[in-house]
Amino acid sequence: MKRKSFTAIETLLTIGVIAVTTGVSIPMYRNFQIRTDLDLATEQTIQALRSAQVRSQAGEEDAQWGVWTSDGILFQGETYSLRNPDADEEYPIPSTISVSGLSQVTFSRVDGVPQYVGDIILEAINGDQRTITVSADGVLSSTGIESPVFSDDDDDDDSGADDDDDDDDSGADDDDDDDDSGSDDDDDSGSDDDDSGSDDDDTVADDDSGDDDTVADDDDDSGSGDDDDDDDSEPTEPCEDRFNVSSNGTIETTGTVDATFKALGSEITYGAGGPEIQVTVEASTDGGSTWIPLFGGVDIDGGEEQVIENLPSGSHIVLRFKGRHRWFWQKTYKSNDQTGHVEVLRDGNSPPDYQPYANQASLESFLQEVIDDNGKIDIGEYDVVLLGELGTLRTASSDFQDAVVLIEFRQKAGSCAGTDDPRFKIDFERLENFGTGNVSRSVYVGPQQIRYTEGQWIPLKVNGVTIVDGGLVETVPGLAVERRNGAVRILLHGSHPSGGSKEIVDARITFDGALVQGADNDVGNNKSESPFNGIINDGPGGDEVTLGTVDALYQAKVTILDDAIFINWLEGSSDSGSDDSGSDDDDDDDDDESDDSCSAQYVLDDGQLVLSENAHVTFKILGSHARHGINGPEIKVRFSASLDGGDTWQTLYNFRDVDGGEQQSFTNVSSGSSIVLKAEGRYGWIFKKTSSSRDGSGRIRIFENGDNPPGTSVFTSITRLRRFMRNIMDKGKIKLDSRRVVALVELQDLNTSSDFSDAAVEIIMERPACGSIIEEAEETEEAEETEESGDDSSGTISKEITICHYPPGNRSNHQTLTISTSAWAAHRRHGDRLGSCAEDLDGDGIPNYDDLCPNTGTPEIVPRDFMLFRRFALTEESEIFRKGPRKRISAYTLRNTKGCSCEQLLDVAEDKNTYYFSQYPILERNMKSLFPHYIRGARNHGCSVRVLRMVKRARL
Repeated sequence: MKRKSFTAIETLLTIGVIAVTTGVSIPMYRNFQIRTDLDLATEQTIQALRSAQVRSQAGEEDAQWGVWTSDGILFQGETYSLRNPDADEEYPIPSTISVSGLSQVTFSRVDGVPQYVGDIILEAINGDQRTITVSADGVLSSTGIESPVFSDDDDDDDSGADDDDDDDDSGADDDDDDDDSGSDDDDDSGSDDDDSGSDDDDTVADDDSGDDDTVADDDDDSGSGDDDDDDDSEPTEPCEDRFNVSSNGTIETTGTVDATFKALGSEITYGAGGPEIQVTVEASTDGGSTWIPLFGGVDIDGGEEQVIENLPSGSHIVLRFKGRHRWFWQKTYKSNDQTGHVEVLRDGNSPPDYQPYANQASLESFLQEVIDDNGKIDIGEYDVVLLGELGTLRTASSDFQDAVVLIEFRQKAGSCAGTDDPRFKIDFERLENFGTGNVSRSVYVGPQQIRYTEGQWIPLKVNGVTIVDGGLVETVPGLAVERRNGAVRILLHGSHPSGGSKEIVDARITFDGALVQGADNDVGNNKSESPFNGIINDGPGGDEVTLGTVDALYQAKVTILDDAIFINWLEGSSDSGSDDSGSDDDDDDDDDESDDSCSAQYVLDDGQLVLSENAHVTFKILGSHARHGINGPEIKVRFSASLDGGDTWQTLYNFRDVDGGEQQSFTNVSSGSSIVLKAEGRYGWIFKKTSSSRDGSGRIRIFENGDNPPGTSVFTSITRLRRFMRNIMDKGKIKLDSRRVVALVELQDLNTSSDFSDAAVEIIMERPACGSIIEEAEETEEAEETEESGDDSSGTISKEITICHYPPGNRSNHQTLTISTSAWAAHRRHGDRLGSCAEDLDGDGIPNYDDLCPNTGTPEIVPRDFMLFRRFALTEESEIFRKGPRKRISAYTLRNTKGCSCEQLLDVAEDKNTYYFSQYPILERNMKSLFPHYIRGARNHGCSVRVLRMVKRARL
């Protein structure tokens, strides 16, 4: 008998162990399966991206390739909408994974550069995420699994969490915890939905009546608000920042507004007295298609605040509340899902009387700051309070204080009359669609596609700060607009290959507080057809731009390709004269000081310089940095110039690749001459582009003193520019004296990140009576021109200079010679140098004959991070290289490196400057063969012994 009882006990214990093990293992297995799906989706997406990149580089099917990330489809074509469906390949995304971020990534042919860069976020149903980053150079990278972070206090309650399930605030037991939409919610929703539906009806009825009153009173109230007091003197186009709450709880704006989200409070525990459940809030402005994490995406407690600016008319605002406790409890409800888990309160409503659960703070305490003496909601007429309940409805735990959020709507600064900041609006004077045309009277601004209605003011500055959108979305059913620094880009999208399909738009762009400074055509497939020729018709070539002082009429017709234009603006008004802003006063003073009597007068017109008097004209290369792709091989850039508006051309610098420092002069150029610059960039057969300053492509742009630089993202921070570009910048503007203009060249694809540093050319125009400001050593270029033409009639006086001469075939037997300037060109081509052989022109201690790097700077730019062991760089005006971290002193000096600092050696390796390394062809080739990552490491940590030894051992 005793044996049987022991057996029964053992059996019960075994069953108990199995039950506990099963109860723990099933959730663990489920969590493991979810993470496996997340890893699989990440690897599938990366594989698809890499396959698309490789196919684009290989030119497979003579097409571009890309990936539609949300469905995991590898497609052939420039965009997903224009793809070849027969070539689609699926890389399935598990149903447990949602994808957000970049919706599509397309790679360019040959170099495989992505058209769009950013993050692709893959999120599992348990909240775990992995992020794939697509960088500008085409490199793909991914993070590990990132789980939501909860407070450390929860760790102490693991063991007791299950015991409290029945009393848990959510009202859910373990069986329901595994599924957000489990049976518990379904059971509740049966009766609760009916009840809550009636409650909702009552609430909506209240809201509707409130809305009716609100709508009726909007005009009066908007005029009496505090925000509008300052604008009473200018009663033009009052702002409308009202909104409506639809029957499903969606908030729809009817004017451009800023929305401020304030968390008034949140309290929910996992069971009575249990650990806190983390609650996060997200907002959508498009009815739930995309979501924005509020308050940094972290757990809210009350007091958090966030503003979403510039919500256009017609935005559909929805809130989403998420509750989560570890991996075994999570709930999500939206303000428009009509489940009854979110209630909406307006001004004047009575708050619901819910009893707090388990001695928690009352809902009334959370609403204290928005309740008046009569116990009613006291908020702005355009404000709303949302109450969220994450637990089971109609239970003791449903107290609707799991998340309490106030939304305040305020007019968008700059969208109404009375602002001091510049702004613009677009009115449609003509709009016609043919066939599949779908353009509407709407304006979509920036990459967020912020929608403005016709005639609605769009700010160019807010509180004195220029708005830079950083791109636009072409495929919108209206005009796409991008605000840049000093320019507005207007684009009409064309995607109608079928015969007879077309869109015609005449749009008037009117500025307030700004003056129109001109217009530039877009480039590539986005350029308008001959917009400056005065020919207007409804055919594909009938585009035209007509400019006024404060407005521009853009007339565009699209079929297959887009049409876009840049309208350039400058802050000011038509009656303000030259005093555009106080900030320009300093520039004007500078102009007066630099406007000397030797400056030749000219007019800059449509990319050409028209001389108003005879002048000496000099073209000087400030620098050049052109690469095929990110950190790719060098693109050779060569120049030509025309003095007759482009009818005839003369090559510059013997049509050789420029690096910086090259210059060439033309003497006594006659008044009325039209100077045009042309550049050619070439890399083998893969890349060849030619452009001139007046072809309308925008690839060569001429700037005068005080002009704003190109409005691309690179110019927002001067540290991102090349050194020769930084030298012509001051306080965010181009800085030159009155004799000079500068032409910036970008021969590669124009986009928001173009740096216009393929070449910078300074054009100097001086009156002949003043002579030349070019230094004596540089004047030899003009002597070279005279010698080659065989004409000494220019009045150039022959001068003698001292050089270091290297006899051909016997370079070790260098000689100091005195020659005429007219003979210098031939000597220079043979590798001779200015100055006597024994002289030390740059003062670095290395004589000219042995100095491969003239003008060595000491101290040079030292590594930005720290010195690694056995790496060195110059830091003092001595020949001693920097000490390493182990106090080890290098045995190498400037004599070993032939007068070159570490910085100059790396300039040679990156082909930024060749100095005299062409005389050591093997060394030059070895330096330029260094891998880019090796050069970057040397710039950060100093040149290694290997580089220094390679230079030291070099022989002719």
